[in-house]
This record gives sequence, structure tokens and C-alpha cells, in this order.
Amino acid sequence: MNTILKTLQFCAETTETLCPAHHIPMIEIAGHRLCKLCAKETVHHSHAAYENELQQRLLKQKIKNSGLNKRYLDRGFKNYVVACPAQDNTIKLCQAFAQQIISDHNPNMLMIGTPGTGKTHLSASIIRNILHNSTKSARYYTSAEIAQKMMDTWSDASRSEKEVIDHFSSFDLLVIDEYGLHDRHE
Repeated sequence: MNTILKTLQFCAETTETLCPAHHIPMIEIAGHRLCKLCAKETVHHSHAAYENELQQRLLKQKIKNSGLNKRYLDRGFKNYVVACPAQDNTIKLCQAFAQQIISDHNPNMLMIGTPGTGKTHLSASIIRNILHNSTKSARYYTSAEIAQKMMDTWSDASRSEKEVIDHFSSFDLLVIDEYGLHDRHE
């Protein structure tokens, strides 16, 4: 099969027509008149829109890869329902905690409460906040998942317990949820 390359040459001619936006002479290429500055702005806006879309896709993927259950993928501080003063204080502490991680501090937090008080929702909110507002990594695991990954090393010689621990410690934020453990003791 022969490939034929054709080179099209376009001659640009300066016209006497002025761009209404920039008041500079427009050019004519292949029968179309355009302003050089308008063309640059169009390319710039197109590039910015592409970059924005790319960032949104990357953010969606980071959130999807964060380990959060589908139920919590859209949870944030804004849709956390504050039903009492203690919850109001808790959400403020969680927001400050997320900000500390974003600001390169290494705080720790332990959330304790009865089932249904919003611990997982707030954990998801912290993760989403960090992923939205920084380049930090954040990952959610249940304690059962961590235990299983450790136990898997006992039968898989290709991966050591140290490698699993190194994996868990590689995140800027690691959330370990005892999700569902209360059901086992009732």
C-alpha cells in the first residue's frame, strides 16, 4: 500500500478589516477571516477547559481508588447532618484535621462513637477534602481488609508482612475503620 502525503499550503493575507474585540487587522486564511489574538484566546480557553476536565477526571479516579465504599463516594462535610452541639464540634475538628494534613503536618485522630453517629461519613469527608485540595494520598481500609492482607502473606511467599506494612504506611492519610465489627459482638 502506497502512502501519499499531501502538503497543503495556506497563504495568510492581512486584511483591512479590524477585529471588533482587539482593533487589529484580521488575516484571511483559506477564505476565512480571523484575528490572531482571538485565535490565541480560543486556543488558550480550549486548553484551560481540557486541563480542567482532565483534573476532574483524575480527581474522580483518585476518589474511586481511595477505597471508599460506593455509599460514601459523595459524602462530604457539606452534606453531614449536624444534629447536636457535639457533632458540630466534631465536624470542625475533622475539617481542621484535614487542613493539617494538607499543610504538611502529620496529625493522628481516633474517632470513637456508637454505630450510626457518622464516623465513616466524616472519614470519607476528610479523604475527599484532602484529595480535592492537595496532592496528598489518602486511603480507606476496614480493619478486616488489613487483617486479611496480613494473613495473605502467610500463604504467599512472594509478599512479606513488611511489604504490606510499607504499603499501608505509604499513604499521607490511612483511615482504618472497624466497620461492621460491632455486629460480630452482638
